[in-house]
Amino acid sequence: MSAENDANRKLAIRFIDTIVTGKVDNFDQIVAPDARFFILGRGWIEHDPYMTAVKNTILSASRRDVRVVGSTAEGERVALELEGRFDFPDGRVYQNSYHHIFIIRDGKIVCVKEYMDTAATIAAFGERRGA
Repeated sequence: MSAENDANRKLAIRFIDTIVTGKVDNFDQIVAPDARFFILGRGWIEHDPYMTAVKNTILSASRRDVRVVGSTAEGERVALELEGRFDFPDGRVYQNSYHHIFIIRDGKIVCVKEYMDTAATIAAFGERRGA
């Protein structure tokens, strides 16, 4: 693996670790301010609304576990296959499998595309309505 590929792979994993540990104040160190996020079932989201969504959902979990199942890095693109489990104070458990595609330029994440089982997401959080 080239040095660039390895560095980009580590940065993508650091993004996931930042969410799992809840240290999202560190996001600006690794995510470009104009980064865009695509979430299956929701569509494209800009940086600030994405951070709000993360804080209102995943970060409210009392337990957050994510395991990297596999990774592939090629140039500016990194793919991560993940398994996650999130336990919430109200007793809900959210488990899902994910596939993330990251685009990294100049040491910052500029785009993330997140794919997952939307039925598991709806079961845990309800169906999203509106924009």
